[in-house]
Amino acid sequence: MNPSLISRYLFRNLAISTLIATVIVSLVAWLIESLKFFELAINGGAPIGLFLYLVLLAMPPIVAVVLPIIFFMVILFVYNKLTAESELIVLRALGLSQWRLAKPALALGVIVATFVFLLNAFIAPVANERLKTVQDMTRTQFAGAPLNAGVFNSIGDKMTIYVREREANGDLSGILIYQEQTNGRPTTTVAKRGIVVEGDHGPEIIVFDVSRQEIDAVTGRPRTTEFARGTVDLQQVAEALTTRWREPSERTLPELLAGSQSADDKGFEMAFSAEAHNRISSPLFVVALAMVGLYTLLGGHFDRRGQSRRIMTGSVVVLLIQGTSIGLANFARNHWLAIPLLYLAAIGPSLTIFVLFARANDGFQPWRQWLPRVLPRWAVFWQPA
Repeated sequence: MNPSLISRYLFRNLAISTLIATVIVSLVAWLIESLKFFELAINGGAPIGLFLYLVLLAMPPIVAVVLPIIFFMVILFVYNKLTAESELIVLRALGLSQWRLAKPALALGVIVATFVFLLNAFIAPVANERLKTVQDMTRTQFAGAPLNAGVFNSIGDKMTIYVREREANGDLSGILIYQEQTNGRPTTTVAKRGIVVEGDHGPEIIVFDVSRQEIDAVTGRPRTTEFARGTVDLQQVAEALTTRWREPSERTLPELLAGSQSADDKGFEMAFSAEAHNRISSPLFVVALAMVGLYTLLGGHFDRRGQSRRIMTGSVVVLLIQGTSIGLANFARNHWLAIPLLYLAAIGPSLTIFVLFARANDGFQPWRQWLPRVLPRWAVFWQPA
């Protein structure tokens, strides 16, 4: 018997199953995310290449969230399949300890944890920031400016637009535009309807039945001008979108650790810190979920009646761990105490399951022999009665 050959066999099954499951879940998520951008491609006339690019940018944050759950489910699937086909029974009979059987999953878990960390720390934030910018610019270019009906829409710091109603085809009705000109004088434009188009220098609104009011430079009094058709330049939309404030989810880990970098960042220090620690702890949760999956099917003796009860219990524990991590990540935005609890929620289950695993199996005898020598007798709680 070659233990390394068996480890490679288990590692290969786990790796292939994880890859296939990740691809399948990613395709499902890809289809769901694509629904958000169908309107731009169908009604707005956005090219298919841009549509696919937007969907691709939406994938890294999703993969970073679902990959730990996928890996946990793969561990359950592979080891349960090996148990049902009596392969694990044969491997145990050949003298392989439970730790030897769990080693390939732990090795792959380290790889998955590293990939999740890279996604959360660098890839997903960049993709998220690019997605929001390109999405807003695309809507501006192909579906009109991001104008919400019934509210005052601030475009940069020099223009405010109010639209009473926006038709299904994108046409605007009941338009009020307040704009500060380059000479510093304000202008108010009222139009019955308008159409957003792409001009030579960016998006524009072609307005009809227009009444424009501005301050006369000579008399200082309001002057009203009426005309049938006019154009309002929305180049400030593009400038406002490209210089917008980036949320914590759009910043890489080094940027979050650097803290406030501009006046607009003041007051968001705790949000930056909470997001940074959430990303640092994310690989620890991957290991915790892997440990839960391994203990679910390897922690204890073989049960001929099946593993359904263990699988259900392990799934509930994983849901509790994931729910705790999400809750503490949100709680940490306003309370510093939640940050150490976030790490405790990731490390605690792994250490607990490590001890339970050692107690339930006899394949790690050296650990049982030397650790009681360095701990007091009351602390040796894992020894069987």
